[in-house]
Amino acid sequence: MSTTLLNDLLRELDKYIRKAYIQHITDVPPEFPLYTKEEPWPKNGGLHAPFLREAQFPTIGPAVEKPENVPIVTQQLRDGRTKDVYSKRFATAVAFSHEKTRSGIDVYSSAKKPGQFLADAQRLTYEIYYGEFFTRATDTAAPPELLGFDGLPLLSAAHGLLGSTATASNLHPTAANITYTVLNNVMTNVARTVSEENTPMPTLRVNELWVPPEEEAAAYETLLSMGRPDTANRADNILAQRLANSLTRDSVKVLLWMPTTHWYAVDKSKHSLTRYTLESPQISGPIKDDIRETYMWKITFWISRAFWDWRGIYGVPRP
Repeated sequence: MSTTLLNDLLRELDKYIRKAYIQHITDVPPEFPLYTKEEPWPKNGGLHAPFLREAQFPTIGPAVEKPENVPIVTQQLRDGRTKDVYSKRFATAVAFSHEKTRSGIDVYSSAKKPGQFLADAQRLTYEIYYGEFFTRATDTAAPPELLGFDGLPLLSAAHGLLGSTATASNLHPTAANITYTVLNNVMTNVARTVSEENTPMPTLRVNELWVPPEEEAAAYETLLSMGRPDTANRADNILAQRLANSLTRDSVKVLLWMPTTHWYAVDKSKHSLTRYTLESPQISGPIKDDIRETYMWKITFWISRAFWDWRGIYGVPRP
């Protein structure tokens, strides 16, 4: 193959990588983009077969933290509270040899795969990032960026209130799997959520369940059974009629990276679990490695996370 043709292919390949990356990274549901993906990584358990023509796998993985650190910024939020925001920069890369491109007939179709690899690497990074957050959901010794307004972790039986000396809880008092009775109690506890002044706040609804795979079957059985699934006697399943509930079949989010320690009842419109991007993802390359005859594309992105308030997320420990 001539050098001219190879360079032309690389230019086309570069264009498709960037285009495919943008499409792939944004092709997720609008709610909680990037960290409630419901399928395994790589996407669909893929073996990269459409891209690989021989037995060579691209170098790909979760993004790693880059050494640059930025100052902690204190932001003024509602109710006069402040929260320190912590930021980190991550980078990852994908590489493959140009021989694979030359040996492939459908080169332009294959060119889209590296963009998907990069996108999956970024998503996996977010999942690892939030996996740590949920792993330490009750850990009072967790790093400051994992703690809320009151210096307590996501789940606590003694959250401090700004306008009252009382405390409030978003942690179920006992460990339990998803059952009809437990979910019924959870809805009641969510409905009793109080404001910062310790007054009733009857605006929260349980409209999502965030569960590890171990609770998936129980969640669907509890929600979708016509009758009560916990008794042989005839009794209607009235969970769907409760005011504090607007759960549907699609409300069950099975987070494959979630630790097995808890499951969560969530109001997706009220919770303040925040992830945002300070620096949009950028792709640089191709970078040529003359020794290995390999071309590499690198992506960098700068993300920040802050947990601001506990309302809207109610956690139940698993036995």
